[in-house]
Amino acid sequence: MSKKLIQYISNNKKENMLGEIVEISTLSDPKSLDEFEITVIDLSGTSVWKGNSDKNNSIYCGRDLDNLSIMVKESKKTKVVYQYPQNCIFCYSPSKNVYSGKTEYYSSIELKNMLQIVEKDFMYKIFSVPEHGLLYENTVTNIAGEKVSANFYLSKADCELTKSELSNKITTARFKDVVLTTLSINPNKTLINFLRQIKLIQDKETVPEWIFSINMFDDIQQKQIIDENTKIIETANKAIAEAQTIIDKNNEYKTILYTNGDELVAVVFNILQQILDYDLSDFVDKNKEDFNMKFDDVTFIGEIKGVTSNIKSEHISQLDVHLQTYFDKLVEEGRTENVKSILIINHQRTKNIANREPVHKNQIDLAKINGSLIIETIALLKIFEKYLNKELDTQTIKNMFIEKEGLLEL
Repeated sequence: MSKKLIQYISNNKKENMLGEIVEISTLSDPKSLDEFEITVIDLSGTSVWKGNSDKNNSIYCGRDLDNLSIMVKESKKTKVVYQYPQNCIFCYSPSKNVYSGKTEYYSSIELKNMLQIVEKDFMYKIFSVPEHGLLYENTVTNIAGEKVSANFYLSKADCELTKSELSNKITTARFKDVVLTTLSINPNKTLINFLRQIKLIQDKETVPEWIFSINMFDDIQQKQIIDENTKIIETANKAIAEAQTIIDKNNEYKTILYTNGDELVAVVFNILQQILDYDLSDFVDKNKEDFNMKFDDVTFIGEIKGVTSNIKSEHISQLDVHLQTYFDKLVEEGRTENVKSILIINHQRTKNIANREPVHKNQIDLAKINGSLIIETIALLKIFEKYLNKELDTQTIKNMFIEKEGLLEL
């Protein structure tokens, strides 16, 4: 048996002798029924049988029982056992004593004298337990050699599970999906023996290890099938893992379609380094251009941006400011270079690529006037894809960046 096999729900304060497998809860605060294989709902607590009106057909804990009833109906796995009370006193007609402040009851009746109310108004209306003909009689039932008493018995049952000694009266029965018992059972060894006797607990022998070494019937053939298919599964799992690693890397590249800031710059750098065969690891951003790539025949300087709007003139103008600043530096140093300014931009980054508006003609014309090149991140990805597929080489891509102006279109 596994730990916490049983939840015993009761308002009686009972010592839990089986703490490793039994969880004791109250009627007002039960745990989820489906956390346990078996739920025993003990209705024998004297606090259960106290009325809240001048009549003996309603009880104080009615709402707790209503909630518990819903839990039973909604449960999918647990097996439910309802445990009837013994012949206790039902107290009703409550009134608060003005001097002591305590509740006093002015009427009382033994349960044996109100059995129809117990069966119909409580067990049927609240828990939907079918008619079972509850009757009074003191009996004893043998549970694994122990004599267990009951003040009531059932005159009807779908399936009889325990009967009293000698008098042969039904003390436990199954009704559809629930079990009903009139036996006085506490959460100790008697409870486990009772659940075994009605076959809610069925202990199985532990399988010895040596049994697996005995080959009979078609064991050898089936083990070969298992071995062969295990190897196939291992090979397939390895291929799946390798494919997933590649997809994860591809998805990392595709982040330039929705990111901005350092996250965007890092991935764009990675792509530029591969397609242009250039090391950007020593580049330091001095709050000027976002990248500076010097080749023998050209220097690329550029901006990398991620924006929620379409491309604006200010984005292109900022790029031109970096270009003119770089030219001023060349003049100061008495050097000349073939310099090309490039704007790599992820515009309308929060929109699906399919729903993004095209770059406005005004911005394309402005870039042409400045001799600049606009590369959308989707275009950069397509160039990278062709590079990886060996449809474009580094020199072709570099020439494309040098020669093209305005918006790069593939």
